[in-house]
Amino acid sequence: MKSADEAQKTTMNGGTVELRIGVDGEGGSATLYRWLARDPDLAYQGRMSPVVTPTSPGEQGGTFEAVNVILANVAALGSLVVAVLTYRSTRRGNSSGSIRFESQGVVVTIEPGTQVSAEEIIARLSDGAGGEQETRQS
Repeated sequence: MKSADEAQKTTMNGGTVELRIGVDGEGGSATLYRWLARDPDLAYQGRMSPVVTPTSPGEQGGTFEAVNVILANVAALGSLVVAVLTYRSTRRGNSSGSIRFESQGVVVTIEPGTQVSAEEIIARLSDGAGGEQETRQS
């Protein structure tokens, strides 16, 4: 029987997909989380949770760092990436901070003002599954 951690690991072969998405800039990841939480397709196809840094004694809450997403299957990854790119396009002047997708040690970073398709992001995440690399679109 698999442990909970093993069951949640990303597979790019049709199984569950787990990734972390972060947006640079103050409040960027929290805003993305709220945007994605309103998407009924994503709510049906997976689960999301905030990644919050722990607080120091005397502080009132941690910093919202990123969004953890667990999707039912690889097909849902396309919907998620399209939703993130749509979020990005709605930001003032397309100037949201860098958006970072991370899955199985593969990191794809999209810089502000660059054009990238959902297919490119998915291919980079899928092609590098299991390897460590960072890809920057500029």
